[in-house]
Amino acid sequence: MKDVTYVYEALNWASSFLESKEKEAHAAVWLMEDLLGVEGIEFQLKRREELREDQKVSYQAAIERFIAGEPVQYISGQASFYGRKFNVNEHVLIPRPETEELIELALKLMQEQGFRAPKIADIATGSGAISVTLSLECKAAKVVATDISKRALEVASGNAKKLGATRVAFREGDLTGPLVGETYNVIVSNPPYIPIAEVEKLHEHVKNQEPHLARGWR
Repeated sequence: MKDVTYVYEALNWASSFLESKEKEAHAAVWLMEDLLGVEGIEFQLKRREELREDQKVSYQAAIERFIAGEPVQYISGQASFYGRKFNVNEHVLIPRPETEELIELALKLMQEQGFRAPKIADIATGSGAISVTLSLECKAAKVVATDISKRALEVASGNAKKLGATRVAFREGDLTGPLVGETYNVIVSNPPYIPIAEVEKLHEHVKNQEPHLARGWR
């Protein structure tokens, strides 16, 4: 990234570089927003600001990681979900925007059923996106989230703490195993199991980077 001084110049370099490698050019913007810690209008106002040398080095490294097949969310360590930022790493799947529909459906059904302080179970919680979001959107709810991965639960509990979801309990175990003998008003799960035969058809960011244990490839 030679002869680059300003933010907009780094963006132009990164976009062209990504296009030459047949990668999504808009990743240049996402990674720059993460580097500067701003987005939207505030980001636009910084386009003509100068970059420090350490920022240039970090940005080029991030672009190269993306070209190598690492998702933007793993590079930045964060993913947006239901208007909040969740920490993510290689031990959890990246929350998908379409999963927000599950949140909307669960909230709608709880309202229709008149559940004021429901007991909610989230099976295979991963990053905790579903369990934490439901807890924050339905503050009287008691939420229990399970996952077979201890490291995933560490990420999920960290997200709960960061976002102030104090009424979520996390339990290690396979699927509903940790809930045996208990009853719940609502059970939610978004298990992303994919048949082995379909693996090679996936985008490289999913196939090569996201945790195979969470995908059910055992």
